[in-house]
Amino acid sequence: MDTGLVTADSTLGSQLVNSHWYRVGGLAPRLRDTLRIHPQYWRRQLWYVVEDRINARYHRFDRQAYRIIRLLDGRTTLQQLWLRLAAEAGEHCPAGRDTEFTRPIAQPGFIG
Repeated sequence: MDTGLVTADSTLGSQLVNSHWYRVGGLAPRLRDTLRIHPQYWRRQLWYVVEDRINARYHRFDRQAYRIIRLLDGRTTLQQLWLRLAAEAGEHCPAGRDTEFTRPIAQPGFIG
């Protein structure tokens, strides 16, 4: 099935291993308005703490995860986001690691 998301001449960075990508690639998720992001240093490393004010929960993410989270604006599709991050990573793109790509947004209550 041709989904139009990945072509035969795609670069390694735009190829996804998961055959279900066509189901979510066109979605444009956004963070809920009730979430607040706080940068925090912990043991000399920068982390981003996402505060969920409704559920009184906190989630901590590293810089790489924050690169994804900051782009969840409700306008950028997951396909666009993936292609942008793949272009930034160049040959160091984590091809086939789409589960790591979606892990930050898979947290309960993140998407509004």
